[in-house]
Amino acid sequence: MSIREKLRSELKQVLTMASPHYRALKAKAFPDDLREQYLSLLESTLVGTIYEDAPLSSMGGGEYDANLREYGWDWPSKAFTMVGTRRLRNFRLMIESVIGGRIPGDIVETGVWRGGACILARAVLKAYNIKDRRVILCDSFSGLPPPNPHYSRSPAPG
Repeated sequence: MSIREKLRSELKQVLTMASPHYRALKAKAFPDDLREQYLSLLESTLVGTIYEDAPLSSMGGGEYDANLREYGWDWPSKAFTMVGTRRLRNFRLMIESVIGGRIPGDIVETGVWRGGACILARAVLKAYNIKDRRVILCDSFSGLPPPNPHYSRSPAPG
């Protein structure tokens, strides 16, 4: 059993444990097969694998490489996220796990770049008909500030 299949199985188990909530949710949410198709298509679009988006020239340019994109080792020139296929899928599974576990709270992303992960977060909430959570985006839009020497690291103990 692959990691993806195992995670799906565990997610299904979590969702089943919260069955009254899950059944009510499913009644208003996308059907399972449609939800999976929609979210998978969105993931492929956000990462740029659906149209084999070449990497930014500042990342060395060149041809699209599916292996690099899978791990987020290149930055796409047009796609909305740089996190890569695996991390974006993991992010989705974590949101689905939170939904299934009935864990309250909003979703916050710090360091947004083009907003792809947050677009996926909103889509997952929509696909499950979740209306009581917000997706909050935080970014400086100018990178990290330079280090402040006043807050230098303490020497390691011992």
